[in-house]
Amino acid sequence: MKAKKLIILVIGLFLLGIFLSLMFTFQVRNTEIALVRSLQGDPDILNGNNEDDAGFHFRWPWPFETVRKLDGRVHIMESNYAQLGGSSGGDVMASVYVGWKVGDAEQFRVAYEGQGDVKKMMEQAERDLRNVVEKARGNVFGTVKILSLLSPDVGGGGNIAYEK
Repeated sequence: MKAKKLIILVIGLFLLGIFLSLMFTFQVRNTEIALVRSLQGDPDILNGNNEDDAGFHFRWPWPFETVRKLDGRVHIMESNYAQLGGSSGGDVMASVYVGWKVGDAEQFRVAYEGQGDVKKMMEQAERDLRNVVEKARGNVFGTVKILSLLSPDVGGGGNIAYEK
């Protein structure tokens, strides 16, 4: 009987240890950016690309500290196809691909914190980027000769660079 009580006690302590470790710790992977907000105000930002920030960290349980993790990898976004006219006439169907990632986590947090959870923050950022890209796509295609996009021999090449 004592052996059975000892086994139950050991299993209970083991489960309690796991539960407490989940409450008081978190992990930042090298592809993540963690925003750790305490009751005092502005969050600490842990970027997993930085060797000092990646790994295991201690924290206070909710509501004293909350941890939100952003995906720090490059995201690929494709714009919708659109029929665009060039400066020399002619139309072309075009879609634009964009690679983006969160570069400044603090600026990203300030801009999108009102969205609630991290998934909604990332979705709103992609919607905003899509609007900028589609507007820029129309501006660029409106000033470029369509033939210069199709053949590198016509019009001096097909390389277009655009910066906001």
